[in-house]
Amino acid sequence: MASNKILKIHKSRAFSFRQLWDLKDSYITNIILRLLKKINTFLILGIFCCFGQIETRGQSTVTERAIYRQFEKPGKVLWLKHYKGRFDGMNSISVSLAYDGKDCKGMMTYLSSKEKFNLEGDINGNEINLEEKGKNGKVSAVIFGTIEGKQIEADWITVENNTGAKIFLEEVNREVKIPTRCGEDKWIRLYHGFFEKEKVELLLHHPDHIDYYGMAFFNDQKATYKINGERIEEGQIKLTLKDSRHQNKGKLNTTLDDQNTLKGKFQDEENHVVPISLALVQQLNMACLEHADFQSNVDISYPLSLNEKFNSWIEDFTKQWVAQSQKQINELKPQYKKKKPDHRALFRAFAWCELSMVNERLITGYFSSSYSWGGVQPGESFNFDLFAGKPITEKDIFKQDAAHEDFVKQYIKLHIRKLALYKKDKIFRAWLDKETFGNFVVQKDGIKYSTAFSPIYGRQEIVIPYKVLKDFLKENSAVSHLVD
Repeated sequence: MASNKILKIHKSRAFSFRQLWDLKDSYITNIILRLLKKINTFLILGIFCCFGQIETRGQSTVTERAIYRQFEKPGKVLWLKHYKGRFDGMNSISVSLAYDGKDCKGMMTYLSSKEKFNLEGDINGNEINLEEKGKNGKVSAVIFGTIEGKQIEADWITVENNTGAKIFLEEVNREVKIPTRCGEDKWIRLYHGFFEKEKVELLLHHPDHIDYYGMAFFNDQKATYKINGERIEEGQIKLTLKDSRHQNKGKLNTTLDDQNTLKGKFQDEENHVVPISLALVQQLNMACLEHADFQSNVDISYPLSLNEKFNSWIEDFTKQWVAQSQKQINELKPQYKKKKPDHRALFRAFAWCELSMVNERLITGYFSSSYSWGGVQPGESFNFDLFAGKPITEKDIFKQDAAHEDFVKQYIKLHIRKLALYKKDKIFRAWLDKETFGNFVVQKDGIKYSTAFSPIYGRQEIVIPYKVLKDFLKENSAVSHLVD
């Protein structure tokens, strides 16, 4: 009886055997579920990591995957790097290179046309040598240069027609697909200051990461000299000064550590050395229009000012030049449909601007152009009146009679005979005698008349001082403030 009572109590307060079994079953199930959850966690993490790696590889660009496929064993590639850069400081390119310890392979893209080239070669120390191949797999050019940190400086030369260019590349984090602003590393600066005690105005062009050129006006001498030079190391530039007869006048070594000042030393032809110090007065940014593909490249660079009318005028001029050049190339291209190695960079058109003077009233200079299919074109000089908002001609500054024209012709004829090369070179003399000196620009020391640009002799120039022209000039013209 007692046992039955106890059983009843037990039944009332405890689980039945079936309930106990169900509880056991539920307990085991929970343990299993907990174990499974832990296992699933590790599985999910493993799968995530695995898929994460797959996802990372999946996110590689089309260019990167194409480069990996160039290697027999892609898994042995040590690194893949991306670079942005330019051909001769103009045509924007993207370069991606990979290296497996033996071979270097990659791809170059013209960002304006999206045309691609395979690259293949090797790296020996800091020297890099590559072959450029078009879609047909044939070598169209070679590239050889040096790697310095995150930069590559190289020469590019076609294998058939010996056309060459300088390439400067800078490493970036990812593949560049959009052309960078062409004028971002270019400028024109006007400096005022002293070469010891003499007041000097220096107009300095920086068209790429190495070269410099421009004009220097010496106030006491009332003379303008041409400047040409290059960067010799970071922050250091070396310039040579020449007069209008191309005679050396001295050398200038200066620093560009601070963009607001130029400091250094000037050494003349008699080895007199004087200190220089010039301050930045004005900077003009540069802009470019460019296009390049397998067969052709077209580019033009030009300055921009704070004057909207000048900018509008010069942009219209450059667009017209590009349109005309591209039209001529399109007419020639059908003759060379197949992209053979000897068709690489076959059609080339370049134009560049050289400023002669910049002040509050005038911007003056030249546009020169060169075409691979038609030689050098005459070019065009310009004298833009910032107050009037338009270019000026000789009619705007000379009195309305023909007397000044005869005087200018006779003056030029007399002074070209004083050129050293005129006396020595018969071919030069014959060429110069036929030239019209049809271009003119206003500058500080006078009006400069010049020939068209010659690939052999350059642009020959004769400057006629204002004191000589004074009787022929109008009063209150755009150049009146320059006449003593």
